[in-house]
Amino acid sequence: MLKLMLSLSMTMNFLILFSFHPLFMTLIIIMQTLMLCLILNFFSLSMWFSYILFLTFLGGMLILFIYMTSLSSNNKLSLNIYKLTSFILFSLLINFFFLYKMDMNYSMIFFQDSFNLQNFLIMYEYPKNLNMMYNNPNFMITIMMISYLLITLIIIINISNPKIGALRHLY
Repeated sequence: MLKLMLSLSMTMNFLILFSFHPLFMTLIIIMQTLMLCLILNFFSLSMWFSYILFLTFLGGMLILFIYMTSLSSNNKLSLNIYKLTSFILFSLLINFFFLYKMDMNYSMIFFQDSFNLQNFLIMYEYPKNLNMMYNNPNFMITIMMISYLLITLIIIINISNPKIGALRHLY
């Protein structure tokens, strides 16, 4: 199941390179976030971290959607179904070939003796490893990111002028 989600995630990565409409890009990013949260749910004991991550990404996507609708013109979303289907089939074929080769050459190509997939999965079974990102020395990075976001929020509030109005002017 994890390999299927990884291959779908890789397909979404390839698909976003060929999308040109903002709505389609937003849909791909939301599906990519959902796949990331499901994969993260496999590695953690509780699903709260992946749930909060999904809600955070979804809130960011809503803000980007509002920004996109206020600035972009009203273009119709036109999808070429044949081109999209052929691209998805081609990328799935490449992904399944990659996964098949990964199974065949498990220890030779992708995972050397010092790094083993079973050791990697066993390492994430301990509940203490989820808290390590907030412990010493990583807490300084978290505090720096929180401070950066707060300062950016204050600067953006001071730059924007509420007397001017909305970003998009209606003529």
